[in-house]
Amino acid sequence: MACDVDELDINPFFRALQTYFLSLYEKAQAKCYTICIPQASTIQDSDINLDFAKTHILQPSPYFKGQLLTSHSSHKRLVIVDDSGQYLITSKGFNTQQRKIISEELAYNKEYKQHKIFILEQPLDPKFKKQCSQEGKDYHKLLPSHASLTEFKEFLQSLPQCTKVLEKLDQGIQLFNSNYMILTDYLNDAVTRLTNLCEEGIKDCLHKLDHKLTSDIKFKDILTAAVESYVMGGVHQKVFRVLCQHHLEEDKHLSAKICQQVCDVTPQDLKVSPDFICPLPNAVRAMLELENLTTPLEKLTCLKSVIDNITAGITNHVAQKKTLHLAISTEEPCLTSDDLIPLLVSVIAQASMESPSSCQHLHSNISYMENFTLASTTKDRDELSYCLVTFRAAVQFIASSDFSENSRKKQNGVKKLTMAKQSMSVSDGDASSKNGISSPGHVLSSKRDSPVTISHSTTPPPTIPSGRQDRQRSRVSKVLQESSAISSPEQEGSEMKSIFGGKHSVPILVNEGRPQTQTPVQLGDFLSALQDDLCDQTFGKQA
Repeated sequence: MACDVDELDINPFFRALQTYFLSLYEKAQAKCYTICIPQASTIQDSDINLDFAKTHILQPSPYFKGQLLTSHSSHKRLVIVDDSGQYLITSKGFNTQQRKIISEELAYNKEYKQHKIFILEQPLDPKFKKQCSQEGKDYHKLLPSHASLTEFKEFLQSLPQCTKVLEKLDQGIQLFNSNYMILTDYLNDAVTRLTNLCEEGIKDCLHKLDHKLTSDIKFKDILTAAVESYVMGGVHQKVFRVLCQHHLEEDKHLSAKICQQVCDVTPQDLKVSPDFICPLPNAVRAMLELENLTTPLEKLTCLKSVIDNITAGITNHVAQKKTLHLAISTEEPCLTSDDLIPLLVSVIAQASMESPSSCQHLHSNISYMENFTLASTTKDRDELSYCLVTFRAAVQFIASSDFSENSRKKQNGVKKLTMAKQSMSVSDGDASSKNGISSPGHVLSSKRDSPVTISHSTTPPPTIPSGRQDRQRSRVSKVLQESSAISSPEQEGSEMKSIFGGKHSVPILVNEGRPQTQTPVQLGDFLSALQDDLCDQTFGKQA
């Protein structure tokens, strides 16, 4: 959820590793062990001891890959990573159960080597699981699942202690909308007033609520985001209208440029790697929602959804090509910011083609998100900031780049082809009129008004020499050749291109006709060493 705090920041076990069990934690980092962190809501401080720590620090099995062992010096227990990589299965030494991996983090040790950190839905051993009361379960049902204004309003209205606080916030919002004048040169003053209104509302809510709730960092973060969204939802119309007036000329110029020039640009024109050229319909659909959202947090979350869908689409495309054994580069393609910006440009272009109004206020939206994200601290703060910077870079790329040459070439190609067809039609008509020849089945009148019927013979009529006619046909043939070279790139050996499609060519299958064999079991380091023994001799008594 976009409004959650970072689990590692509030998790008591992760804090204990960095303090009470520092030596064990540093050893795990140095040897690149896998560290499992159960959710903070499923554990209690009294259960965190050395046994708990060793149970959740896992080292790779020397026998089989995908199997992990606990860090106990003796009586090690076995944990298996399932084939999907989404679950840990407790095996030998545990009661067999599944533990879902909620998220996976990559950390680095002092030598810049990677090791994994799994955030688990609950502890590996059931004896460490915190027993939640019915009241706690009901409380978790109240938490919004998305960072939408509607869900945040419902969340605040579900807290009866905050009824008076919401009435006070409504009064502050009404006063701001009716009496305050926003000056574009003094936006900081408007931001300060709205920030103070939010902070006062948050303080009043925390004062009214039960101490158990207010001591929960996760709850406080959601409450902060909810109050901010409530306030910005109330003043959005006034604030955004001023920003649109301020950025009117920039938005007009950018919107016209996108509709007239950028819509003709393909990913190939933007130098996108061939490995990353594929349709991205989910990202386009997410982009279409930006203009319809209200609060800065909603818009930021929308940008994150666009970029997440681009990344997911590219990842699935590359994985599908590998699954089908298509011929791609031997190295693993890596999506970087240099690739992400042109892909985002093409998504913006595609969204503008489907709905021109979706890209009418890009500069205004960027200013709105930059200036009016107030007091909330979210789990995805760094990610949201990265998405905003990337989106701003894509918009700046569109504004500063000249796409007219690319558009002009395509228009010239279409014009030349049309002119060539018209010229050929006129030339054939003139030649037929002069020579008394018409298409099969037609009747022409001679000077004596005697009907002459042309037969349906497939033999072409004899060529009548004419210097002017030959020159005209020569010119028409030359124009057709030039137009074909422009409009039909496949004649030159290159692939057909579309704005979001891949290559329109028959897939090249690798290992065609080779019998499929069952995937061998991957061995761990210990068994692999025995299998790769160079001496190739048995041990023990020799016959």
